[in-house]
Amino acid sequence: MKTLPLLTIAAVLLLITGCGTPYYRDDSAINVGCTDNCMTFNVKITTGEGSITPLANTLVELEWSESSVGRLIGRGVTAADGTISFSFKAKEEELHSGSYYITAQRGGGYITQSRKFYVTNGSAIVNTEIHVPSIATLKVVYKNFNPVADGDYFSCNRYYNGGTYTRIGRSFTKNGGAFTQIEEISTTAGNQYTYFDIKRIKNGITTITKDSAFVGRGQTKIYEIEY
Repeated sequence: MKTLPLLTIAAVLLLITGCGTPYYRDDSAINVGCTDNCMTFNVKITTGEGSITPLANTLVELEWSESSVGRLIGRGVTAADGTISFSFKAKEEELHSGSYYITAQRGGGYITQSRKFYVTNGSAIVNTEIHVPSIATLKVVYKNFNPVADGDYFSCNRYYNGGTYTRIGRSFTKNGGAFTQIEEISTTAGNQYTYFDIKRIKNGITTITKDSAFVGRGQTKIYEIEY
């Protein structure tokens, strides 16, 4: 397993301030080995359409957290095949409260992802895959909404596949006055498809259309939807 050099930590507790109760995270002992009754997280980081592209050199952190306290357990970067493993001795209180979290941060045009895990067995082996999408830009142009009856309606939900689950994106809904053109610009996942669920109600007749558009990493895609 690749690990990053540890920085000298002057204080045992990391104090994160902000609104509400301060959060204390113990960063004093990370990547400590374990040989008996160990909990293991085997993690694979992927990206792109179908999550088939492994993402190397991605910073991954494993921590336990509950309310205002936490513990950083492991930190490292993924290998060429996108994998990294953490094996550690769980503390008794961690098995009865709080959650384990894995955070994957690639930087350089990728969206940081974090997943939560409830684990109550101190010798559990957790195998998980985390999808880290790259960043692209989507410009959606909604055109020519001209309602003629009460209940005329125009909407679009857009989303992308986040690996083992679906990431829901932004939604557009219009049931008021007419317009010629409305543009919305937002971030979407790169090197994969953005999906569109489009609903139109025209004079009492409902049509639902499904479509998709592939957007490359770092690119901007213009997608037009006519009422």
